[in-house]
Amino acid sequence: MKRLMVAVVVMAAAALAGCSGDNDNCKDACAAAQGCNLRADGLNCSDDCGDDENRKACAECVNRVAEEACNTVPVECGPVCGGRQF
Repeated sequence: MKRLMVAVVVMAAAALAGCSGDNDNCKDACAAAQGCNLRADGLNCSDDCGDDENRKACAECVNRVAEEACNTVPVECGPVCGGRQF
């Protein structure tokens, strides 16, 4: 239940920040991973991914999947994120 509340808060904050449905922001992905009690190593938590398409794809995956089910982030996003461990 606590995870669900954290996820709701993270997603509400992202919505208030004006994020679109295809959120590829690394800072938001970091917050989503942390909200799921996952390691956020290598997600570049202090930036917006810049022009790095690989980082954007990883961030988009984490943001999308974390919204649905935290426990599937490592399985679904690990390959997209270059094999990163969560």
